[in-house]
Amino acid sequence: MTAVRRTRSGQERKHVAADPQALADELLERSAHVCKAPNGRPQRYLVGLAGIPGSGKSTFSEALLRALNARETRAALVPMDGFHRTQASLAADPDPAFSFRRRGAPFTFDPDGLLALVRRLRSEHSLSAPAFSHAAKDPVDDAIQIDSRHRIILVEGSFLCLDEEPWRTISLEMDERWFYDVDEETALQRVIKRHVAAGLAADETAAEAKALANDVLNAKLILEKMVPPDKWLAEMETAPESSPSDGPFPKATPQLPNSVFDMFSMKGKVTAITGGGGGIGFAAAEAIAEAGGDVALLYRSAPNMEERSAELAKRFGVKVKSYQCEVTEHESVKQAIEAVEKDFGRLDCYIANAGGGVPGSINPDYPLEAWHKTQSVNLHSTFYAARECARIFKAQGSGSFIATTSISARIVNVPYDQPAYNSSKAAVVHFCRSLARDWRNFARVNTISPGFFDTPMGPSDKAVEDVLYQKSVLGRAGDVKELKAAYLYLASNASTYTTGADLLIE
Repeated sequence: MTAVRRTRSGQERKHVAADPQALADELLERSAHVCKAPNGRPQRYLVGLAGIPGSGKSTFSEALLRALNARETRAALVPMDGFHRTQASLAADPDPAFSFRRRGAPFTFDPDGLLALVRRLRSEHSLSAPAFSHAAKDPVDDAIQIDSRHRIILVEGSFLCLDEEPWRTISLEMDERWFYDVDEETALQRVIKRHVAAGLAADETAAEAKALANDVLNAKLILEKMVPPDKWLAEMETAPESSPSDGPFPKATPQLPNSVFDMFSMKGKVTAITGGGGGIGFAAAEAIAEAGGDVALLYRSAPNMEERSAELAKRFGVKVKSYQCEVTEHESVKQAIEAVEKDFGRLDCYIANAGGGVPGSINPDYPLEAWHKTQSVNLHSTFYAARECARIFKAQGSGSFIATTSISARIVNVPYDQPAYNSSKAAVVHFCRSLARDWRNFARVNTISPGFFDTPMGPSDKAVEDVLYQKSVLGRAGDVKELKAAYLYLASNASTYTTGADLLIE
């Protein structure tokens, strides 16, 4: 479908429907001569996707990426947002308040850095690009991995057709320039809703004032000073979604490195772990830290946590902080997660590991408070954490939530009688499996169910231990070190296709 509109100057411009599937087919055909060229210098085809704020260019770019990767090619998406100047950089400007108000204007970006990356795409087989973290409100280095398989690169951003240097040079480096065109009022209303949803404005009135003072000015500049695009895209009418997971399909495949070691890397990521004072929790912390990740240890009463945090940080050269937290109290969990986000700037993984229970048969002598305590420390604490992590993960567009459950979620233990504990852990498994569906568009959720492990929570009665040894396939208790790999797998990009799973380790 082709439509004709006129620019502000009265010139005609022909639009084609922004159909990701059809445009992916056309793009593959036009880029074939580059993508099938012999090896040596990287053979990549670069497409610049521009549009005014609120146009929908980012959503379209992601849909086009999915369509391309569903075919026999590999494409990558590099958003211009990764080249925002940092808050520290803006704070050093002569008028920091003005710079922060106009964040999103051309001068608040690093176009020289973007130009350098674009040129590296022509000369280097493997490289990385930054991405913007909405939680930290700053770019994150090396967030996007690009290797020799990625032959089509989509570069998306408002100013990729701006006729001002160095943006003009960036624009001309593209093999094709596309402009996603929508009505300015439609774009404005989208920006207003986006500002409110992101918490950047208290209500739509404040959001409109913010948009008129910045986003609309940027849109006017883009439309009045434009390097002519090769293709004008007109938004397609779409049916309302019946659920967040409805199309377009297939979803984009994550951009992953070739090296399995790189897939397990936690560099640049932050993990919070409850029950981090010892046992399984501290073992998981060691695994994350050894893989290069920063760690927040949440504990209730473990001694010397500041010293242990400092020792772990020194041993692996990462940032580690400890936070006292009562996981059975929602407000305490909320405050701890907010403190982690403030101190580290982001939160990529949360391991709900704290747990416990009061054994005993269910009869009139079993204390009601014991039942409630067991459900609270195991199930309610997991819910409290998930409730607070949802906001962060959704804003970031990514996250991994891991809950430590137990083999007791699957079997009836002997010789123990512990219905309260068993049922609470089974509830956590199904809660997390349901949460995986609920969070399907922005985070992964999994559980780990350890068997009989040698921890402070393990049985202290030798007779009980003997029975457990006999019933264990390997005839012994597990060492918490034998759980490290499982936690690292689920926390890292090695498990990007794993969600709703329960790993039984026994």
